[in-house]
Amino acid sequence: MADAEARRERIQRSIAALAQRPNAVQFDEVDRIVGQIKLLGEVMVVARPTTHGYQYTIGTRIVRVKKNQRGPMKKCYVEDFLDAMIDLGLYEE
Repeated sequence: MADAEARRERIQRSIAALAQRPNAVQFDEVDRIVGQIKLLGEVMVVARPTTHGYQYTIGTRIVRVKKNQRGPMKKCYVEDFLDAMIDLGLYEE
């Protein structure tokens, strides 16, 4: 139980760090957090590759993330991800 709480806190810290720099977030960072949420086991997580990125189903939310080959992701994708994390209770603005 304590391990799950510690994992949840690490996820929350990672999400908060992304929120501090929405213009400089790499795809791999979001993908890693989604993987950690899946390991947490509180909500269903499905990752489906698309032509230019991924579509994540996290709980009842669908988050589309375009993988930029050079540089950070666009801010709009980061904001969509953060909105989903707010809905899940993993992040507060």
